Amino acid sequence: MLGTDFRFDAEGPDLSSIALLGGLDLPADSFTVTGRLVRLENGVGLENIDATVGRADIRVDGSLGDPPAYAGTDLRFEAKGPALSAFSGLAGINLPKLAFEAGGRLVPDGDSIRLDSVSARLGPNTARIDGTVVAVAGFDGTRLQLDLAGPDLSWLESLTGFQDLPKKPYRVAGGVTVESGGLRLGGVEGRVGDVKARLDGRIGLPPDLVGTDVKLAAEGPDASIPASLAGIPGMPAVSFRIEGGLRRSEAGFAIDGLHAEIGAARASVSGVVASSPGLVGTDLTIDVNGPDISTFGPIAGQRNLPSLPFSARGSLNVDAVGYRLQEVTAALGEARAELTGTISGTEGLRGTDADFSVEGPSLAAVGRFLSTAGLAELPALPDEPFSLAGGTAVDEAGFQLRTIRFALAEATATFE
Repeated sequence: MLGTDFRFDAEGPDLSSIALLGGLDLPADSFTVTGRLVRLENGVGLENIDATVGRADIRVDGSLGDPPAYAGTDLRFEAKGPALSAFSGLAGINLPKLAFEAGGRLVPDGDSIRLDSVSARLGPNTARIDGTVVAVAGFDGTRLQLDLAGPDLSWLESLTGFQDLPKKPYRVAGGVTVESGGLRLGGVEGRVGDVKARLDGRIGLPPDLVGTDVKLAAEGPDASIPASLAGIPGMPAVSFRIEGGLRRSEAGFAIDGLHAEIGAARASVSGVVASSPGLVGTDLTIDVNGPDISTFGPIAGQRNLPSLPFSARGSLNVDAVGYRLQEVTAALGEARAELTGTISGTEGLRGTDADFSVEGPSLAAVGRFLSTAGLAELPALPDEPFSLAGGTAVDEAGFQLRTIRFALAEATATFE
């Protein structure tokens, strides 16, 4: 109520017991709180609010406008302490055990609030935020300029659960605008060590991210850095380059010319990954090749792939019948394979109709690869050239074979 004006002074040996009355999880530390609250015409005056929790100090002074717009807010704040981890219970996550500081001023700017020199420090890591906040209509119209930097990313391990994050200097800077249904990114650039990336476009809101339309470019001398950030350990420290676009609609994700180079390997992917049940509507074209398939082992969760040259290319379309493969060819070492047709997703594979061929100079080499990769446990196979070709279809009557020809060394067999 207008005219309300009171001073307060509170202290105690254990803040946690009082916080439980409000359902909060705060440190079991001594505390003091002093200050003055004044009810203003369009807000609340906060005069010399000083709080100490353990060795953490918080100070607030100014005025806070009435919700929902908080118009007229003019507030200075400061906070610091020896360990942010003391507030892990309140945050609900494992915060790092690092000293922290934060401060700045919120200034009235029409119907919005301007951030004036708002900055924070966590251990040796720094952050600065400038811009304006629109506190109504889902924050639409909020514009922020962010700049975060530090000597390494290890402090994120307790927050993300990832391990062995790069211990290299990093910086992330760029603009973010809140729009109806998403965020607009304006030249957001990041660097970790010598690895750099840039992201432009729009990100739709979770959980489905509909409306996302972004362009990504990243490159550097060490592919293990972005891999570790994505939770993929074990990638080799080889040069890499990635660029392409991604769009999200109600139908699914559209991949616009995604190109990647990892060491001497090359990959291109374009098309649509549908969000419908069974991925019906997916239409992808893939072309990948390189001198060493083990490079991609960590991405596929395979740690024991042999060092062999490889390639794969072709198109995949998913419809109500199943997976339609068009001119799919693959090579591993000196073995070659081709597959064209439809692999049904129905019970009993009914509707499958495909032609295939596979050949190579050593059946034993194929067996060793499957065993080493953990894909199959096979007995010792003959170290002889082999080939297998033919076609098969599945209908109500069962499997129909179309002239299956098998050859091993000088021996041949035909099945129909």
